[in-house]
Amino acid sequence: MYRLRHDPALGELITTYVEAEHALSLPGVECPTCAAAWATTGSAYPSVDVTAVRREVSLEADNVPWEEYVRRREIVRSYLPPDAVLEPGTGFGPLLGRARGRYVDFAFAFPWTVLLLSNALDSLKEAGITGLVSASTNITMQGGKPFPYLELEAHPHLRLAPESIPADTPPPCSTCGRWPVKPLDPPVFLADSVPRGEDVVRGHEMPTWLFISDRFVEAARTLGLRGATFTEVKLV
Repeated sequence: MYRLRHDPALGELITTYVEAEHALSLPGVECPTCAAAWATTGSAYPSVDVTAVRREVSLEADNVPWEEYVRRREIVRSYLPPDAVLEPGTGFGPLLGRARGRYVDFAFAFPWTVLLLSNALDSLKEAGITGLVSASTNITMQGGKPFPYLELEAHPHLRLAPESIPADTPPPCSTCGRWPVKPLDPPVFLADSVPRGEDVVRGHEMPTWLFISDRFVEAARTLGLRGATFTEVKLV
């Protein structure tokens, strides 16, 4: 697996700048057990439309008590796959915002939110990359130009190996599951935590980190796609 990040070497003139957020999200939570008020950063399901339950769930970003968070989470869960990871702050629906600059294959709304030109995505699929989940956006390009990008959906699967977790790290909260791990550097990940057929994933404990498979990297390099760097990570 390789970590996927914005390529700063391109320079300002050939970079697409995006300022956007997902349309809806689960609220943050106030945990009665660990006393933390928190929400995750990075985790999102942009292809999932939960607007039908917006009135019942009241999808707002503010922190809510644990029982209220659980109620909203379970209503939303029926719209997602059974194995979906739903933490406080998880986003849903298309990105809303604006962009400027010139088109480049990869663009980033945040370091953990990656977009790909639609023709580049088609080229990757033609090169044999399967299992790519993408979502349209509601982003306005400066000057009225079209915004021909799709957001890549990445689920938090890649887990840290035990040797990357400091010995003095406390266990996850028994109620809300919060586990503020500060992994040893460089982090090592478990190879068998990547679901078969998924070429783009997030870190489970580090959802702001995006990873792609070696097949994805090889195809992107062969196609000459620009805008991102690929750094190999260690798997055990």
